[in-house]
Amino acid sequence: MELDLKHVASDIEMWVEHHPWKAAFYAASAIGFFAPEILSTPALEALGFELAGVRAGSLASKIQPVIGPIAARSVFAIWQSARMGGYGIEYVNGGVRALIALTDATVAACNPLKDCKGLISDGGQQLLGDSSATTALAVVCGCLVGLNILLE
Repeated sequence: MELDLKHVASDIEMWVEHHPWKAAFYAASAIGFFAPEILSTPALEALGFELAGVRAGSLASKIQPVIGPIAARSVFAIWQSARMGGYGIEYVNGGVRALIALTDATVAACNPLKDCKGLISDGGQQLLGDSSATTALAVVCGCLVGLNILLE
């Protein structure tokens, strides 16, 4: 099979016209993977983590007294650090990328017209054959981030 470069753009345009939801999903997935702050910043702010600290009256401000003194590198500290642009940003963005990878793999493996019993029964083998390039990148990056966390 030979690739005809003259028709690539029109082929892509035709595919997008016939699969608008898939195209939107793939585009959003790629953007979220390569720029996870687009997703993590609003999520952290919605929880009450701001640049200057925890916002009064937010969910984070209600949780903080319940958990007591905030330990260094706890989930709460990591989320606040991430919102302030500190060490936590690597952890949070790694988590966003992992969620994107999981979503990509699930969508790739589970056709909406059938159930996901095959995915479960084969131990996830379908994931390896059908996952997108974004998923592969996310798995590699997730492993590197996980290794970095273990080595610290």
